[in-house]
Amino acid sequence: MFYAHFLNSIIMFYPQINCFEMRVGLKGKMFFKLAAWLPAIIMAVIISSFSGQESDQSQGLSDRVAGYIIDAADAAGIIDAGGENRAAYVEKLQFTIRKGAHMTEYALFTCTVLFGFYVNGLRSARLYLMGISVTFIYAMSDEIHQLFVPGRSGQFADVLIDTSGGLIAILLLMKWRSNEGKNTKKDV
Repeated sequence: MFYAHFLNSIIMFYPQINCFEMRVGLKGKMFFKLAAWLPAIIMAVIISSFSGQESDQSQGLSDRVAGYIIDAADAAGIIDAGGENRAAYVEKLQFTIRKGAHMTEYALFTCTVLFGFYVNGLRSARLYLMGISVTFIYAMSDEIHQLFVPGRSGQFADVLIDTSGGLIAILLLMKWRSNEGKNTKKDV
């Protein structure tokens, strides 16, 4: 009884204490901290599977996505993709799609890495620095992996493009958090 009353008084006077951690115990807390890395691991596997595609397979996926976009723009009357124009549009759009996909998947990867670090107690600038560092290191390892895939090559420029996707995610999160702080100050 005294123990329950003591815990309730701590929770009442110190709301910043995480009640979940108090209830699950040490094993549950450790499990939760390890499980927080699962989204980052899943994203790393997804990225690796895309990077493991041979060039023909990767090219075909990009062509299909570009084709869908060109067909939609043609149907909307934005462009004239009739005849040989379609192939030219697909070729022009393909680079943007490929690099945009890289940036997007690495932005998501960075968010999942930040989540893992956040759950494990990292805060402020160190959180973002560790997140972008892990993203950069993983992007380098991914490009090295591509050196061993037939028809693919590892490019340092791609490491920078991938890392820039992570950096954009961090900047957006920082902007969102700063706006969130401003909104709560107005509400008070």
